Amino acid sequence: MNPVRSATKHAQLTRTLEELLRTLQPGDRFPSQTELMRQYGVSDRTVLRSLDDLTREGRLIRRRGAGTFVAAPSSGIHPTTAVEGLVAALVVSGDPTPFYRHCLDRLSLLAESLGFSLITPHVSGDGSEPLPLEEIPPLGFLALNYSLEPVVRALLARGQRAVVVGAPPAGVSLEASCVSGDHEHGGWLATNHLFALGHRRIAFLRSSGEALLPRTERWRGHLRALHEANSRGSSVNSQRISADQFELWRNHPAEAAEFFSTPEAPTAVAAWNDREADLLIRVLTAAGIPVPEQVSVIGYDALPEFQDGPTPLTTVDQHVDIQLRRALQFLESDPNGVRRSMTLIVPTLVAGCTTAQPPR
Repeated sequence: MNPVRSATKHAQLTRTLEELLRTLQPGDRFPSQTELMRQYGVSDRTVLRSLDDLTREGRLIRRRGAGTFVAAPSSGIHPTTAVEGLVAALVVSGDPTPFYRHCLDRLSLLAESLGFSLITPHVSGDGSEPLPLEEIPPLGFLALNYSLEPVVRALLARGQRAVVVGAPPAGVSLEASCVSGDHEHGGWLATNHLFALGHRRIAFLRSSGEALLPRTERWRGHLRALHEANSRGSSVNSQRISADQFELWRNHPAEAAEFFSTPEAPTAVAAWNDREADLLIRVLTAAGIPVPEQVSVIGYDALPEFQDGPTPLTTVDQHVDIQLRRALQFLESDPNGVRRSMTLIVPTLVAGCTTAQPPR
């Protein structure tokens, strides 16, 4: 039976870790925050509180950039060092998307490698609710979605350090510091890649949040690539695949087969993200439409789950690791949390096996 029961997770985990300490010697490396979460099936907050308890008692030493180690009895750790480097990553309440799960996974590994401790409270985006802060304030807050910008502004007003990681809507003025991929360039990269292969009938798919598409930089990049192609004398036909149309194809693949058999059907589709690209490929496969021989598909985000299979997805990598590292550096280098800046990370194309020249 798991020694950590839900009724007293924090207290029982602390006792369990005390028993583990008795089997180790001073200087031995202690399991990481992530390892403890997985082994005992508890949250990051529970692990952090137990590690905090043991550090305050002088049982553990947490070294930035190195990890957590068993302390000698005479180490005499001062309580104020217990949460050095603590960072709160704010996540939108609800079931996170594959992209944000990927962000959290990468942030957890990056924070551990840099010696940060991490908690991930879930909050709403309107800034009206009190944030679930730890008793000791963290070094700063990373908001992993631009919809949490009101929360970031509230934190800044309270003297906290905070930065948004995520793209604002197109044309929105910056009120908080932000680190993001250059989505306008990323959208251009995806569509220009299809054009360079020879495609002249290109569709765009965003079934989730379809109404928000015109307000995104990624859509503007797609339109810029089309405009540049047409201005060079190439006649490029473009269309959007609606959410209703895509849902019809998912339920009735024969409808997709009929659509893509028409002479004016697109020969390539730029999907909003890797998940939608993968769903489209499944629909096309069920409809008997080969990818990329008949229809090319490109995604966005370069998620490992869509890159590691036998048919790697062609996609755009917005370099999440670099974004997160820059955000952590911002929190460390801005002790007063007063600077405002916008940092754009240039994305790159990842050539996979789902795009090719159009059929002749």
